[in-house]
Amino acid sequence: MCVLGALGVGWGVGKVGGVISQVKANPEKFTAEMRVKADPMLELMTSNEAAGEITFRNTKNGEIVTLSYTEAAQGPGLLSGVGLRGDATGSTAAASTAAAAALPAWFPLMDGLTLSPAVIRSSTAAHDSIRLTGTTTATTEEVVTFFNDELDARGFTVSRQSQRADGSTMELVEASEASMARHVTITVSRPEATAPAMIILTIEEPPASR
Repeated sequence: MCVLGALGVGWGVGKVGGVISQVKANPEKFTAEMRVKADPMLELMTSNEAAGEITFRNTKNGEIVTLSYTEAAQGPGLLSGVGLRGDATGSTAAASTAAAAALPAWFPLMDGLTLSPAVIRSSTAAHDSIRLTGTTTATTEEVVTFFNDELDARGFTVSRQSQRADGSTMELVEASEASMARHVTITVSRPEATAPAMIILTIEEPPASR
């Protein structure tokens, strides 16, 4: 099971611990809700914990879909409401490749990381920001080590915060370029040791860099 959390710059150990509590309480509900909330084309309508179902609306065509938490937590097919009901292998690979194209050329992309098609963009006078999510079967330590080493090699100052509780883990990696022109936040969540890791990438850089 993969877990998605809408985390961003400035999250500390206390906040990370709070997310782990939500994950532990009902990991499928948490993942399903966060997948819907992370997609700018979807609007969460209701979440029925007793029935184990989530209802959301496609803001583009108005379609209202109800899926089980298990189906919605898988991610692929949310826009069409198919969840696990369709074979999304090919479309998932294509969507991951398309999402990777949104990353800056300097950003290191880990092998085996499958990206969600949803790319959230925002801009201010100071910086542009993009957020992507993905999953991987690599261990949490492999993920953290990869991004730590790769960003360090690119001149970033990297810090790490960890939270673990009853098998659930949440890692927060923050990296800033020496000039502070670029900032990267990476969260890695895993509700249990055998579950895939959910990765959230938030990248900020000056508008001129994009």
